[in-house]
Amino acid sequence: MKTIEEYKQQLLVRKISDGVVIDGLHPGTAFLALKLLKLDYENPDRKQSILPIMHVYSEKFNRWKDMLKLEGGEDLISFVEQQSGYLALISENDVRINCIKDWEIIKKFTPEIPGELEGILNCSNMKCVTNREKNVATLFAISQNGRGYEAKCVFCDNYMDKTQIRKNIA
Repeated sequence: MKTIEEYKQQLLVRKISDGVVIDGLHPGTAFLALKLLKLDYENPDRKQSILPIMHVYSEKFNRWKDMLKLEGGEDLISFVEQQSGYLALISENDVRINCIKDWEIIKKFTPEIPGELEGILNCSNMKCVTNREKNVATLFAISQNGRGYEAKCVFCDNYMDKTQIRKNIA
């Protein structure tokens, strides 16, 4: 029979051979992260594994977190590296990305919030042209403020704080 300490040391989800581990997401944001990355996780023809891991405790950081394990090849790693700044919108400085090849971590980084976002957010101002016209993509300038960051719509000058940003992801 295993002791409690032996159970604590077991992995909840197996390691991946090739792909990306997105760690340190705020609890409850794993599916929001998938939405931001625009990964088609409902496609039955998908060839890569997507493992959302929600509400697990991190002893290292003494808090609860979500994770994503995305199994795939070089194309997936490259795609996530390009799109990683969007993940900082929902978990700011806490998210860490590990790129994995042949069971080994080949790169670790913390994504930075991009300076602008095109087509990622919906404007919370219902009178904005992006909400009235069908073929107008949203565009937001991102800036730091005393409470973190905010997004400003370039069409109507509407500001959204990080809570509103999370609610208005397209």
